Amino acid sequence: MNKIILSFLIVFLFQSVASADEGERRTENFAKMKSKVLEHIGKKRAALDTFESCIKSANTREGIKTCRKAKKESMKRLREENKGKREKFRSERKGKRGRRDSNED
Repeated sequence: MNKIILSFLIVFLFQSVASADEGERRTENFAKMKSKVLEHIGKKRAALDTFESCIKSANTREGIKTCRKAKKESMKRLREENKGKREKFRSERKGKRGRRDSNED
């Protein structure tokens, strides 16, 4: 009877240690994601600030058209860059899942 109780206590002890480690990883992942989002917002803000200053300095319609084309290109580059980062993240995530699934077997 004592061995059974002792084994249950050991299982619960290791379970709480494992869940604490998982909580730390979630906190780290949240911080990483938060910094990436803030970085992306900063890049967008920089592109919009450049667009705003270009529009303010434009004297003709052609100048405004040029500003719009430049903004469109910069936003397109940002989208492509972020798309590449997302695809890389997804492929890494699939790789981790594949390794985890093969380890469970």
